[in-house]
Amino acid sequence: MEYVIITAIFVIAILLVIKMHDKQDKRHLEYAIREKTLGNILPTRLQAYERMGLYLERINPQNMVSRELNNAQTSRDLYVLLNNSVRQEFEHNIAMQIYIMPGTWELILKARQSVLDCINEEAKNIMPKQPAEILATGIVGGKKNECEEDIKAALDSMRRDINAQFTKYK
Repeated sequence: MEYVIITAIFVIAILLVIKMHDKQDKRHLEYAIREKTLGNILPTRLQAYERMGLYLERINPQNMVSRELNNAQTSRDLYVLLNNSVRQEFEHNIAMQIYIMPGTWELILKARQSVLDCINEEAKNIMPKQPAEILATGIVGGKKNECEEDIKAALDSMRRDINAQFTKYK
């Protein structure tokens, strides 16, 4: 009888050691998988931030007007071109939102809308057949500061997100 009790205790102890060892192996495996996954995702996340940073720079009113302005255009032509440019570039990059922190994505959306509002606000005050330079001057000199502040806020948030990612892995 004593041998049965000692054997049972010994078997239970061995089973507990095996169970603990299995848990530890499982944790190590999960950690290795997580590290590998993060190693693959981090470059993609950085690329998403880079692309959205480029988008924000491209829709900056001053940059956009200097890139799109053509002397033969009317204000209406420039208006359509600027609106389409903001929307098309956004649609081209919309998939990047899955890699960008939600708060930062909201600031990007706000910056986009701010630029569109700036363009629309200035276009309301100008006749469609007037030269494009008049609209361009209004956009660059008008409410562009609000647009640029929203763009700057989004870019700053993106920088904070990226810095937070790198400090996690140090």
